[in-house]
Amino acid sequence: MPLQLAAQRDLYSKAADETVHWVVYEPPYKNRWLDDSVITKAEAKQSDGYWLHSVRKKAANKVKNEGASNYLHRIQLVAKTLGMTYHGISTPQDFWNYLESFPKNSTSRVY
Repeated sequence: MPLQLAAQRDLYSKAADETVHWVVYEPPYKNRWLDDSVITKAEAKQSDGYWLHSVRKKAANKVKNEGASNYLHRIQLVAKTLGMTYHGISTPQDFWNYLESFPKNSTSRVY
C-alpha cells in the first residue's frame, strides 16, 4: 500500500513520538515529468502515440492545477500535509547513507 494511503488511514500505528521519513528515489520522477509535461511537435504528429501523450500531459496538468510544480513537488506537499519528513535520493547508496545518519537504535521499521 502506498505510504500516503497508509498514513491517511493510520495503518502503520505511528506513535506520538515517532517521525516518518519518506525517502524517494528521485530520478524516475524527474525523467517522467520531462516526458509528461510537454507534448513535442514530433509526438503531436504521431497518430498512434498522440493519445498516450495527451493522457500523460493531462496528468501533469492536474498536478500543476493542484498547486505543485512537478511530480516530486507533489510528493513533498503530500509528505508535509501528512506530517512526514521528505528526503530525496539519487543513488541506492544515498538510502543507506541516510539510514546510517540516524542515531543508533532510533529506527523502528522500514517499509
